[in-house]
Amino acid sequence: MRKKILIVIIFICLIMICISLLSACVPADAKTENAVIDYGESARFSQEETQSAMDIVLIEFLENYKGCDLQKLWYDEKESYPLTQMGYQYEYENIAVIILFSDFTTGNVTWNSGLNSNDTYTGWKWYLTREESRCGEWKLVKWGSEDKQ
Repeated sequence: MRKKILIVIIFICLIMICISLLSACVPADAKTENAVIDYGESARFSQEETQSAMDIVLIEFLENYKGCDLQKLWYDEKESYPLTQMGYQYEYENIAVIILFSDFTTGNVTWNSGLNSNDTYTGWKWYLTREESRCGEWKLVKWGSEDKQ
């Protein structure tokens, strides 16, 4: 009888160790609640249009950037507009392009994301397009950073 109890206790301990190890490997949810949001000033887009584009980015971040913490998300027309003129305008004819920027940190585990663990990414760009008519929804078409620091 004692032997059976000892086997059950060892089995329970092994299960608890396995659960602890597995939970340590699963990345935490992405965090956006403390992010600074800056709509910037724009002659091209209203705050509602910029907010709509930012909502798409926030959803993408929450769904696909597990273990990351968004620090800041912003639109800067002075930074964005030249980039839209350097090919993206021609790549997407009759399409409005908005480029948003973000800073975020990664956690311990980034799960096949291509991001470095425990790192900070600044100036991460989010390229969104929609029909020029302003009736269409923004679509995230490209993201990344050539200037990771």
